[in-house]
Amino acid sequence: MHLGTRLLQLGPPRRLPTADGLQRMPRVARPILPLTGTTDFVELDIRSEAPFAGW
Repeated sequence: MHLGTRLLQLGPPRRLPTADGLQRMPRVARPILPLTGTTDFVELDIRSEAPFAGW
């Protein structure tokens, strides 16, 4: 995936318990997610990072 001027290679998704996932979300989003039924969270490790010059 590219993020700004960086190209990131991500590892496989790792499931997080709901409480951990909510805690890692920005404070503004935390109270909204349970209202939308969001209970599943994953974490993606960054395996490598390189410059991204564009398309």
